[in-house]
Amino acid sequence: MKNANIKGFGGFTLIELLVVVLIIGILSSVALPQYKRTVLKSRAAEAWSNLASIQKAATEYCLANAVTSHTKFADIRDALSVEISDSDNFTYSGVLDCNNSKSPIRMIATYSRRDAILELGHNALGQRVCQGSSCRDLGFSVQGYGGAIAGGQCLCGGSHMNACYYMD
Repeated sequence: MKNANIKGFGGFTLIELLVVVLIIGILSSVALPQYKRTVLKSRAAEAWSNLASIQKAATEYCLANAVTSHTKFADIRDALSVEISDSDNFTYSGVLDCNNSKSPIRMIATYSRRDAILELGHNALGQRVCQGSSCRDLGFSVQGYGGAIAGGQCLCGGSHMNACYYMD
């Protein structure tokens, strides 16, 4: 009797199939975290765009109305010239203060999922600021501590997260 190879799966041996499955597993373990970072970056880009639209609409609202005290964003959301609603990705909150000409509205966009928690906004100096566990995935590198950085509070809303990142 001849020495025969036992071919079971379309001419491939079990060892060959295991090697292919192992290679696919290694490639997917490298690709999945990168995919998650890319998805988070695109969601954050949407939030930055929405925050800019809200800021512009709030400035117009301040010029048209004599609002002088701190007003919650939720109270004037329907009166703004832009329709931004909370999504599956981000919720928006903030305070309007028309007396503050540099930053009439202090907004934060909050993202909370099992794989990432972060808050996006602008500090008193107008820098993009991020607090949370996934800020480095968005390209934030400079870190402050205790919620205060570069002469301004990290985010309005007083987040309980200690690490505060901002863009250079």
